[in-house]
Amino acid sequence: MSPDGVSHAALRYGLAQAGVSSIVWATGYALDFGWIKFDAFDGKGRPAHERGVSSKAPGLYFLGLPWLSRRASAFIWGVWADAEYIAGHIARGGAPAGHAPPGP
Repeated sequence: MSPDGVSHAALRYGLAQAGVSSIVWATGYALDFGWIKFDAFDGKGRPAHERGVSSKAPGLYFLGLPWLSRRASAFIWGVWADAEYIAGHIARGGAPAGHAPPGP
C-alpha cells in the first residue's frame, strides 16, 4: 500500500495560498528541471542563478549543482556552504548577504 501522497500526488499546488514563499530544489543523481514551467533558465537551459539564488524567479533556489559556488558544491560533504548561504538569504527575506531583512 502506497502513502496517499504517492498514489494521489498533487499535480498543482497553490504555494501562495499555502504560505510558501521559497522553494529549495536539491538535485539527485541526474538533473531534471522539467517540472519548472516558468522562465528560470539561461539560453542554454541551465538554471540562471547567483550562488543558488535564482536571478529570474524570486523565491526559487538551487542547491547541489556542480560548481554552484565551489568545486565541492555537488557533493554531500561539500554542499553545506551553499546550503548555509541560501538559508541565510531566505532568513534575510531575500536580501543579499550583509543586508538587513526588509522592515514591516
